Amino acid sequence: GLFGHSSSSQSGMIVPFQNDSKRYYLFTTDYQWGTNGLCYSVINMSLNNGKGDVESKNTQLTPFVREKLTSVNHCNGKDTWVITRDYRNGDFMAFLVTAAGIQPPVITASLSTAAVLGYMKASPDGTRIADAKMFSSLELFDFNSASGLVSNKKTIMTYPGLFNYGVEFS
Repeated sequence: GLFGHSSSSQSGMIVPFQNDSKRYYLFTTDYQWGTNGLCYSVINMSLNNGKGDVESKNTQLTPFVREKLTSVNHCNGKDTWVITRDYRNGDFMAFLVTAAGIQPPVITASLSTAAVLGYMKASPDGTRIADAKMFSSLELFDFNSASGLVSNKKTIMTYPGLFNYGVEFS
């Protein structure tokens, strides 16, 4: 009964609670133009005799997301940014997960017309975000792990007729 979708590029991501090693947020994204959008569920590993169970499920954060989801550690070393994009306009939405819970998103107005399909990935140091556009080019952005803002788009051109779907940093 958990949301997400088998055809979504990045359907699920887990972020641990800061002050409870037995609880986790499970973030899910719907397929392109689906109405479930970005949701979270809480998984509690102390339930069901230590086997774990769903404590709460499918709480919607926003109904309009692309099939893209990534995370970056906040520069304070404790909090986590959960980042996705609005499928209507391409705006970046960065939700800060703190000990107090999930905060309202920091929104960066669209810097591109990135396609709905394809992966979005943050660099290991959290300073860059790459966004694969299935029927177009790959885009690279700067990410500010203190503010949650995205900036400085760079377009990486690809060969005509090739599809950009996955992306990874070394």
